[in-house]
Amino acid sequence: MENQTLLDLHPTIASFRRAVGATVKKGVYHQHPDGRANDCFAYILNGAATYAFGDYAFKARAGDLLFLAKGSSYTMTVHDEYGFLLVNFNFNTPKDSLLSCVAFPAPSGKKTEDLFHKIVSTWQRAHPTAKEDCLALLYMIYSDFLNTANASYIHSAKRERMESAIAFIQNNLADGSLTISKIADYVHMGERHFRRSFKDTYSMSPLRYINMKRITRAKELLRYGNLPLGQIAELTGFSSIYYFSNTFKKEVHCSPSEYRKTKQKHPVT
Repeated sequence: MENQTLLDLHPTIASFRRAVGATVKKGVYHQHPDGRANDCFAYILNGAATYAFGDYAFKARAGDLLFLAKGSSYTMTVHDEYGFLLVNFNFNTPKDSLLSCVAFPAPSGKKTEDLFHKIVSTWQRAHPTAKEDCLALLYMIYSDFLNTANASYIHSAKRERMESAIAFIQNNLADGSLTISKIADYVHMGERHFRRSFKDTYSMSPLRYINMKRITRAKELLRYGNLPLGQIAELTGFSSIYYFSNTFKKEVHCSPSEYRKTKQKHPVT
């Protein structure tokens, strides 16, 4: 069976299957020997995992856009709690072809993540035109993926430093003293150069990325617990409840208290 990339074939989408969000605990997971039942796009929200396919492997981290092909068989090693949004579907591809599985940093950043959140929420609402609406969103994700693949000219050394920065941020999200200067020092770059390189790679500032990830963690604490807002602010690395509340409202368009009330009442949405 011949391996080809999406850029080689540019296949059309045959059918949409489902869109979900999931979290996987640390461990080793084996794909069924017959391979995946569907093609899949995924956006990694947090954590990291290595996908080993026998003859090659790659690591997917927070902020990455991932494609796993129908029929592919692999072992997934989750290094820490791994959160992602995924869309299962099927491409129209020749029977003698197997598409290559790959992961790239999503260049559109928050825009890409928002597309995945939107397709998941649209599918969960299950209204009469949900499948058609999801298919339209899926083509937008597909376009985003192709643009990401075409932009893979990002220099490998720069990519490695940015990946190290992402890992450092993830490991220090709860540290209220985390600064851009500390992150730049960690990857051995000047602060100004680091800020520019980070934005070139992920289409957002490092501060925006940090706040986005802290808000994602805060959402989990608000939805599944009853900790005081001040404690949640502290656990997610915000310097004050005021800064936490303002940042949360700017990103989510409602206050932390409003979010908790809505999501604990309707936990599925």
